Amino acid sequence: MDELKRLREAAGLSQVQLALRLGVSQGTVANWERGFRVPQTGSLIKIASILGCGVDALLGLNTQGADAAHDNTIPDREVRVNG
Repeated sequence: MDELKRLREAAGLSQVQLALRLGVSQGTVANWERGFRVPQTGSLIKIASILGCGVDALLGLNTQGADAAHDNTIPDREVRVNG
C-alpha cells in the first residue's frame, strides 16, 4: 500500500485522523502503509471515499494502462477472413 501514505498526506490527514474516521487503530493504518497488512475490501472503499480517490489509486494501479489492456478491438491490419 505504497500509495496510501502519499494519498493520506496529500489529503492533509495524519494516521490518527484517518484511523478515527475508519474506526480502526493508528497501528492498523501504520501496518497498511508499511505493507504488513492489507485492508479488507470494505475498508479500501471507505479509505478511497475519505481520501477522494479510487480504490485503483490506493492499490497503485495505472488505470490508463488497465483500460488499454482491456481493449479487445482487433486492429484493421490483423483482421483476416478465412485464414
